[in-house]
Parts: sequence; structure tokens; C-alpha cells
Amino acid sequence: MMFTVMLNLFFLILFFKNTKPLESNELVTIEEEHQNWVKLMGSFNRSFFQKADNKFEPCLAIKVHKNPNLGDFVSVQKAINSIPLGNRCRAVILVSKGIYREKVNIPVNMAYVTLVGEGADKTIIEWDDTADRIGKDGKPLGTYASATVAVNSPYFIAKKIGFKNKAPSPPSGAEGKQAVALRITADMAAFIHCNFIGAQDTLYDHIGRHYFKCCYIQGSVDFIFGNGLSYYNSCHLHAKTDSIGALTAQKRESPLEKTGFSFVNCKVTGSGVHYLGRAWGTFSRVVFAYTYMDKIITSGGWCNWGDKSREKERDGSKGHECGTRKSGPDAVVGLGFSSGGDALEAGREGVTRGMWQFGEVPISTQHDMGTNTGTGSGSGYGMEKVDTANEEERWHIQLKLKLRGGEREREGGVKLTFAKQVESRSKIEARTLVAN
Repeated sequence: MMFTVMLNLFFLILFFKNTKPLESNELVTIEEEHQNWVKLMGSFNRSFFQKADNKFEPCLAIKVHKNPNLGDFVSVQKAINSIPLGNRCRAVILVSKGIYREKVNIPVNMAYVTLVGEGADKTIIEWDDTADRIGKDGKPLGTYASATVAVNSPYFIAKKIGFKNKAPSPPSGAEGKQAVALRITADMAAFIHCNFIGAQDTLYDHIGRHYFKCCYIQGSVDFIFGNGLSYYNSCHLHAKTDSIGALTAQKRESPLEKTGFSFVNCKVTGSGVHYLGRAWGTFSRVVFAYTYMDKIITSGGWCNWGDKSREKERDGSKGHECGTRKSGPDAVVGLGFSSGGDALEAGREGVTRGMWQFGEVPISTQHDMGTNTGTGSGSGYGMEKVDTANEEERWHIQLKLKLRGGEREREGGVKLTFAKQVESRSKIEARTLVAN
């Protein structure tokens, strides 16, 4: 008992030695956004993370600046190293504009860290490691260790900062060229107005619940991959390749795993020809809802990773689109579905409170690409504006749809008819959202 008290006292002394007052209203805004998201996610037990109370009140401010006379450190990693292990309050690192060429690692026993830049295109952390590069131990780094920034600490926040892996885009079929810009292996992380720039395997959404808001993600092959339980809200995915690639590679290995990627109100652009996703895991799961898709997306949409067993009728790998809009002659609206699975079950899956709960799907009344009404190919979907102060509350409460097949109503009189299974698992009838 006495040892625990003395240890806590030691950490407090270390903290307040460098504590500075936080007067920026923006820092408060960041914490409020994160707190709203944490409340939205709710409780969720994961065996690899111990339960901990989140901390919203910053108690430590550290400034990183290229000019040593204007900040506490000139290196992001050195700023992180100054935070005591086992910290019990939020430490905010303000990173001034500039390119910081370094690898950054935030350890698992250092929670409640916030990185704030001056703009995702102005404050950039970059490196150029690839999976086949030889490490200090004389062995190849591998994809996991190729990350420019590795986040292993829970309750992490990043805002207005860019994460980049400068390794060039590899030629088709090249091996060992995975080059991760950021790896997140931690629970309850939020990224707001951030850029993730790379080629193959840009964003390693490894493990945990993650929230991405208004982020830009660029890559060539499988550039959002992993087994996280993640919600991408109003993000821009840009594919950059002259050949064939894939936006996502989700690694759900069991029907019991509550993991998957959900893209809501996003935008997909780029060059080349791309799958929406490849089934990295036997039971991989990805959802695109109300997302604009450029004509770079292949008509098939999804790839089974060369394994037909991942196209099972029930509980198999699955990916689907809901209310998406594509450009070009193949524009569709409603629900498209492939990679196996029951069509009705696919329509019911969504991310709510951090879980993929059957019976609910995330839907928004606003769309970054503009709004249309009516039905038919390429005509968009019916809209009704809902006045709610908090966007996440609107998504979570106002637009929670109870789906038991067929047509169902929600508050405000908007109806949604999801796809119904017809004849066989490979044939579905897509319907569109209509307003009363």
C-alpha cells in the first residue's frame, strides 16, 4: 500500500514539474469532441486492454518547435519520452508547423496522449521504412515495424497533423514493400482532420476502437487494413496507382469478432482500378454508407483474396454499400453486395456504440457531395434535414434504424427499404431511400 502511494506521488511530482497552463479554446474543443465520441461508443470489453477511466482534463502541455528557442523540444519523440510512464492525466503535445523526419513510438503504458498540429498539410511526421528494410537486429522490419508513427497507448487523440511514409509506390507484384504511415494498436483512439499519406499499407488500423473524422487517406494497395473496429466519418480516400489496387483489407477471422470498418459520408477518388476491399480475414467485414465513389471502383467491388471459402452464404466475408453514389455509366444507388453473406443480414450490420450490432446501421441526413431526391440509377436518395446540435448524436440517436427486413420508419418520416434476398445468395434486389 505504501509503495503504491509513493509511486503515485512520484508520478505527480514529475508531471507538475513541467506543467503549463492550457489557455487554448481549441484544446477544450478537442477534448469535448473526444468525450462525445467516447460516450457514443459506450462500454466494450476487450481482453487485451484493461478497463480504465478516460481523462479529459489536460494537466500537461508540451510544445514541439523546429526552433529550439521557441519550444520545449525539437523532436516529437523526445516530447513523448518526457511524459512519465503510467501517467494518470492527459498530456497535450502541441507540434508547430514543419516536417519532422523521425519515427515515433508511443508505448502501451503511456495513456491519454494528444498530438495537435497546425494543419495536416503543415505539421507532418514522415519516414520511409518498408517491410523489407533491415532493422537493428539484422532482420527485416516487417509491416508492423515499418510504421512512421506507432500508437500503442489507449485514449490517444490526434488533430490537424499529417502522418507520412515517403517510400515510393512499389511496382505491381513487388514483395516486402509495405510502408505504413501510422499504426494504431490501442483502444479508444480519435483522429480529427488528419492526413495519412503512403502507398502500400498506409494506415494500419490494427486493433481497438478508432474514430476518424474529416481525414484524408492516400495509398495504392490495401491502404486501410487491419482488424480494428473503426468508424470513418466524412473522410476522403484517394487511391493513387496506375494498376490494380484495393482500398481496404479487413482481417476479421471469426464470426464472433465484433470488428470491421464503417465508412459513412465519405468520398473515394483517385486513379487506376480498385476494389473496395479484399477479404484479408476469412470473415472480413466492411461497410460503405452514403459514400461518393469515383469511377475507379471495379464493377465487382470486392475481392475474396483468392479464397472462395471466404464467400460463404452466412457469416462469411462480406462487404456492402448502402446509399452510395458512383460516377460514370455504372452509377448505382441503394445497396450493392458481394463477397457472400446474407443480403438482409448485411443490410442490418452497422457500427453503433462501438459494436457491429444487428438491427442498426449508421446513416446521415447530410452528404458532402450534395443531396438529391428521387429514385433510380444515379439519382441519389431522399433526404430530410434533422436539426441536432451534435453530429454524432444525430447519427447515433436520430438516425438509428430498426431493420427487420423490408420497409421500416424512423423519427421524421423517412423510410428505408433495404435489399431483399431473392432466388439465391448471389442475387439481391436493391432499393433506395425515399422520403415521405
